[in-house]
Amino acid sequence: MVERSARDLSSRNAPYPAPYVEHWVAQLYGVRPGILDNPEKLQEALRSIAAALNLTVRDTFAHFFNPGISAVLILAESHLSCHTWPEHEYAHLDIVTCSPAVKRKNLIQSLTREFQPRHLSVVKLHY
Repeated sequence: MVERSARDLSSRNAPYPAPYVEHWVAQLYGVRPGILDNPEKLQEALRSIAAALNLTVRDTFAHFFNPGISAVLILAESHLSCHTWPEHEYAHLDIVTCSPAVKRKNLIQSLTREFQPRHLSVVKLHY
């Protein structure tokens, strides 16, 4: 068996073609009260974000930690996950898609609308 680095496994290096993947990470600070410790409100907000980004929700799951929630939306295009820390007014989101559906401007607008953070960081990861 030949070991290869992640760099070696990119679609540019046949015979190991990789599928198209976009990975976005968002960090939200100073998030409005009420959403970070309410699974129903959080899932509603995440579904709204998915709709705004033209992503197709297939299923949802949330686990309440008290405090905090981990929620996942299974998408036709991959997944959206969110983990919250109400005691820090913080949420962390990952959005992974197999299509170029997510636009940075739309993502920032929908996150701002749903979470009303005092500070927001959005990064697109490149592999």
